[in-house]
Amino acid sequence: MAKIEKYELVKSKLLYECPHCRFELQSKLKEAGKSDSCPSCNGLFEVPGVAHREAYETELAAIDQKKTQGKEAAKEARFQKQEQKAQQNRDKHAAAEVAETHRVAQAKEAAPLDQVTYLHNMDAKLGDIRLMMFLIFALIVLVTILSCVGSGLVFMQGR
Repeated sequence: MAKIEKYELVKSKLLYECPHCRFELQSKLKEAGKSDSCPSCNGLFEVPGVAHREAYETELAAIDQKKTQGKEAAKEARFQKQEQKAQQNRDKHAAAEVAETHRVAQAKEAAPLDQVTYLHNMDAKLGDIRLMMFLIFALIVLVTILSCVGSGLVFMQGR
C-alpha cells in the first residue's frame, strides 16, 4: 500500500494526490490513517494526516474537558448558593423563634394576673352560668305546664 507524504489540511479536509496516478483527492480529517482507493486508477493507499487527526482529537478532548469542568464548577457554585440561602433561612427562623420567646417572656412579666382580677373574672363567669341554669329551669317549667294544659284540653274534649 502506497504512503502519501505531501498533503494540505484545509478546514478539516485533507487535499492530496493519488501516489499512483497523481489524481487530486480529498478526504475528511477523521479518515486519516485509513485505507482508501483512488476513484481514477483504483490504486490503494493510506489517507495521510494521521498526526493532524490525532492533534485535532486531542484538542477536542481538551475542549470537552474544559466544558465539563466549567459545568461542574457552575453546578458547585449553584449548590453553594442554595446552601447559603438555606443557612440564611435557618438563621432567620432561629432569630424569629428567639424573638418570639423573648416577647412571650416580656408579656408574662409585664402583665401578671393578680388574684383580685382573677376572682372578679371567675365571679362574672359564675354569674353567667347561674343565669343560664335559671333560664333552662324556667324553660322546663314552662314546657311542663304547657304539656299539662294540653293534656287537660284533650281530656275535656273526650267528654
